[in-house]
Amino acid sequence: MKQPFFKPAQSTYFWDNDITPEGLALSFNSGIWFGSAYNYWISEVSGPENTVTADSNLAGAQVGVKLPIGASTLTLAAHYYDLSAGQGRRNVLFNCSATSNGCANGNTTIGAAGAGVLAFDYNVGELAAEFTTNLGALPLTLWGQYAENQDPDDLNTAWFAGFRFGTASNARLAARPMSGRTRELPGDAAVTLPSASTRARSKRARCWWDCR
Repeated sequence: MKQPFFKPAQSTYFWDNDITPEGLALSFNSGIWFGSAYNYWISEVSGPENTVTADSNLAGAQVGVKLPIGASTLTLAAHYYDLSAGQGRRNVLFNCSATSNGCANGNTTIGAAGAGVLAFDYNVGELAAEFTTNLGALPLTLWGQYAENQDPDDLNTAWFAGFRFGTASNARLAARPMSGRTRELPGDAAVTLPSASTRARSKRARCWWDCR
């Protein structure tokens, strides 16, 4: 299922575009308002359901507003999600080896190498903003996003910001738009769901310019 929520500048720092689990979603657009609610099925465990075999799910909701400011647009959004049956579990991790916990992609694990489980719950709130305008004939986009996980006491906040000026088709920019990005993405600020291009998070990953 495609991600049903707004991402500023279609950024993939918090949510990789390859993350498309099975699930259900509802969305709405009404005037300047928009929003969505969703539930992803992350893993299915067979057997009688209890705290050990409960299926892991990621449920969330977002509400936002697009504010016209003259010929420009300011988009603001608030997003919250909760990973259920994830803490203390290994079934939410994919492509794990018997000798490493690297499949957690930066999320903290506890336990021996090859048998580690998620140390924390993930109850994450996000705020996002995107401003689009034109400088002369060229488009300009400014954006930023902030996330905080409510469970751990450390390494639980993340942010990024960036800009893009011009378009790839504009000859005056030599067929390449100007852009810059800066971000800080500690390991436990957000749950790292598996994807074809999952980025591993370090305990204090930071980039200050043109982060790829």
